[in-house]
Amino acid sequence: MKKIILILALLNVILCLFGGTVLCNFQSHGANINIDYKLRCSNGSSYQTYEGNNIAVNTSSTTTESITIATNHYPVQLEAWQSNSTEPIFTINHFVMYAGSSWTSDVLTVNAIAVYLRLQSVETSVTASYTLHCDDNSTYTGYNIYLEPDDPTLVYIPINANTFPIWLEVDGSSACGHDYVTTNEFEFDQVPELMDGWQYWWNGHDYNGTFQPLYVQGYPYENVVLYVYSNIDIEEAEITYRYDNPLEIETTIVRDLENGWNSFSFEDVGLELAEAEAIAVGVGGEEFNFDSSIELVYNAEEDWYENHDIKFYFENKEFHDGWNWESFPKLTINSTNNNGPMNFIPDLESNIYPGNYEDLLLYAEGNHELEYFEGVWTPYFFIMWSTKGVKIELDNDYDEIYIADGTRVEADTEIDLHAGWNWIGYWLQQCQDMNIAFGENQADDFWQYVEEVKSEHWYYGPQPSNNRGEVIGYKPSLKMRALEYGKSYEVKLSQAIDDFYWQSGAETSEGEKRSTPENFSYEDKADYEVIDVLDIPENITEIGVFQDDTCVGAIVVEESSEQILVYTESASRDQIPFEFVVVTNNRSFENILNYQVFNKLDEEFENRSLIAGSQSYSVIRFGSFEVPQNDMETIESIKLIDNYPNPFNPTTNISFSLPVEQEIELVVYNMKGQIVRTLVHGQFASGENSVTWDGKDYNGKNVGSGLYFYKLLTSNQVISKKMLLLK
Repeated sequence: MKKIILILALLNVILCLFGGTVLCNFQSHGANINIDYKLRCSNGSSYQTYEGNNIAVNTSSTTTESITIATNHYPVQLEAWQSNSTEPIFTINHFVMYAGSSWTSDVLTVNAIAVYLRLQSVETSVTASYTLHCDDNSTYTGYNIYLEPDDPTLVYIPINANTFPIWLEVDGSSACGHDYVTTNEFEFDQVPELMDGWQYWWNGHDYNGTFQPLYVQGYPYENVVLYVYSNIDIEEAEITYRYDNPLEIETTIVRDLENGWNSFSFEDVGLELAEAEAIAVGVGGEEFNFDSSIELVYNAEEDWYENHDIKFYFENKEFHDGWNWESFPKLTINSTNNNGPMNFIPDLESNIYPGNYEDLLLYAEGNHELEYFEGVWTPYFFIMWSTKGVKIELDNDYDEIYIADGTRVEADTEIDLHAGWNWIGYWLQQCQDMNIAFGENQADDFWQYVEEVKSEHWYYGPQPSNNRGEVIGYKPSLKMRALEYGKSYEVKLSQAIDDFYWQSGAETSEGEKRSTPENFSYEDKADYEVIDVLDIPENITEIGVFQDDTCVGAIVVEESSEQILVYTESASRDQIPFEFVVVTNNRSFENILNYQVFNKLDEEFENRSLIAGSQSYSVIRFGSFEVPQNDMETIESIKLIDNYPNPFNPTTNISFSLPVEQEIELVVYNMKGQIVRTLVHGQFASGENSVTWDGKDYNGKNVGSGLYFYKLLTSNQVISKKMLLLK
């Protein structure tokens, strides 16, 4: 038996050495016609073509042509077209070996209901395969389709009657086996010259031959990581990565885009990267194209290609509830450099979307104000420049989108600044440290005149030292901060500057990112006091500043020294000291009972309190801290006992004792000083009493995690304590 098998194997080898036979099967559709054909065969490294002319085929039976092919060759593609015509070529690529080196082809039906594909490779020749899916769940496959980069190959796929194509995938089967091309876009058309031959073209092709081929990649895909800078935060931004080769491949990722640098990973994209571009769609549908050539560098450690030079500078921006420090480099001004002056009210009315804000208040330099209240603007005319900075407060429950319109101010625009405080917009599309933007050590060195800078989120000021010239630690207010496109800054100058302009350096910086405290909340205002806190113990995670039991500022501790912007309440005749409350890494709240304040006159630290509203800038350092104590003056026999449990979720018990029967009120406040809920109000008997709070407000809704105050109010005193709700 083994000898018989060996003899048959040797016979197959001998037959192969002397060539083989291919049976090509044809049939027409709709009418009897004559056809020409080409059979392409390969030996793995080269191709040889066999032709036939004026072959009569009919609709009722199959016509078979027997073709002897060269040694070691095998069939890969059969093409046919109507003789003496310019009708499209119909192609099949499926052959079955039935004996030795002999093959038979599928029936190539000319003028059938079919899908036509023009396929072409990119850069190098490639052998591809396809799978076509139709709506009746039928699939049609083709293999070993030889594609070249110079001319397209027409692929003809007969399909069942009463069906239509819904999805096509084409693979570079000689490469990595990935799905290099997929499409679900097809066009339907009838060609009269083909009698009953209905046909589908993949989208973008027409019968007259004006088309762009469907391109197939002939080499492996790789992964690309784009590092993208944005000047604003955008929720659900659309980032599209596309590169300009015949494939026109693009991939879109929908993700939040943060102010600063972001990374986006695109998998299975091509290596034809020289003309790559990135597109971002931001708030209000604004589209930003980065269409210059992207230089990608291979990261061997991560096994991906990456770049670091894409920067999106959006004109549209979100106005959040509260105060926004903004400038408007792009305004509707009929001017060559777009630097006004102009009436700003029409831009605000027509460009804020959806325009459902209830109140709007705008502050500008020189105590100028613009107010929108109950549908009326006061004043009705307000002058604005693109180079000026303003502060805008919105009173609404959600963010409003400002849709920028007009012409962007020129980067080299010059303005005059005066000694003292100036409200300036930053209009360069380059985020960079402020000393560079002010031209430090350059021919026009404006930085030498800068004394202080204020932004919405940070303050820059001089470094304190003691009377011996020793610098007082690391002061956060000396940190070099970055200026961001479209934001507003208050700049204090030691002398006037004529023809001031922003300057560009070689290096770019990232905008300031501030973490939001989890345990404190406060209401911002148009201006603030600044407190630099030095020597913060390592176990402190957050610091809150309180004025009369109302939180007026807070910070997440990330370094040993931090800057807190404090939004003090209206001036009061009573001198109210700031109280500092810290959160430790074991989630406990503790009062800072002693701290030292830097005395600018004596240039030394001293033990005293900071009085709210009495200074614009202070430096303090913490001493030891203890469990919070109620240091308010109390009547000895009246007691407000610490709530238990504390922290709690969601209920806690609050106990108090009274020396005699009297009317009391027990109220819960949030950190903004707003009443959350009155727990009890009425006459209570002497002795100990207890009340349970279920963590709900007046409306029966659960309140959020955070610090709350409970106050016991009697006819002649108020006792206050703090409690923490943790969920």
